[in-house]
Amino acid sequence: MINRLLFFVVFLGMPALVLGQTRGNEWINYSQTYYKINTSANDVHRISPEALQAAGIDLATINLVNLQLFHRGQEVAIHIADGGDGTLETGDYIEFYGRRNDGTQDTELFYRAADQIHQYYNLFSDVTAFFLTQGVGAGKRMQSINADPSSFPVVNLHQQELLNVQTRRFSFGQYYPIGNPAGEVKRSLYDRGQMFMSREIIRSDYGISNS
Repeated sequence: MINRLLFFVVFLGMPALVLGQTRGNEWINYSQTYYKINTSANDVHRISPEALQAAGIDLATINLVNLQLFHRGQEVAIHIADGGDGTLETGDYIEFYGRRNDGTQDTELFYRAADQIHQYYNLFSDVTAFFLTQGVGAGKRMQSINADPSSFPVVNLHQQELLNVQTRRFSFGQYYPIGNPAGEVKRSLYDRGQMFMSREIIRSDYGISNS
């Protein structure tokens, strides 16, 4: 399935004074314009020439060889279908493998990094952002391989691991009986057990139930 719903916003960065530490914006070239592309699914995403024009990109002057795509500071490979003429016209497109947001950047919110149960699910939004720009050198491209399927070996066994991330309820995690043993005092930072989870499993006089 190809996700065709993309939202573009011009991203204009401002240089910052950095003294002896990594700020995370080292990948940005402040002489370039970056176009923000929001994605919320692990899927192949397609950008049409019409979408680029709507974002303010001049298709007549764009250098397709130098197009680059970044996600969380790392360049991502793209595929450009331009018909071999070096220009984007109706029917042409740019494709990339977009992602759903995860909990990688949520770690900084926790009192202890080890208290984060997992990083598969974001606490706030499924949306993450990719940034398209025209760089000064050749951008990273997907590798195309044409192989004869008849030469592939026959597979007699297939093993697959499925990940089921439960998100039906939110657990507020650790409470602290400070002053009042029955009170519900919490840290200002995220704490142990604070995460989305499955429905509660409750044990009572009537047995074990999943409420």
